[in-house]
Amino acid sequence: MIDYKYIGQRIKEKRKSLNLTQHQLSQISQISAAYISRIEAGLQNMTLDTLEKVARSIDEDAIYLITGIKYEVLLHICFMQLS
Repeated sequence: MIDYKYIGQRIKEKRKSLNLTQHQLSQISQISAAYISRIEAGLQNMTLDTLEKVARSIDEDAIYLITGIKYEVLLHICFMQLS
């Protein structure tokens, strides 16, 4: 099950680390500020297309936003299990 609350928290953390407001992120991602606010609060489900738009807008990997695990770490774990 996808936990949208954690996805929203990770988006918010990254946005703040980039010193972006929700309004600025909405302009970059072409998603309304109200929708961004609901996403960050974990109140809004989103499509994969929307998740990818947000991820690209904050220069973050969508896999990390979903799992909380950086893509490189996930690859390392997968390769370790194969060997």
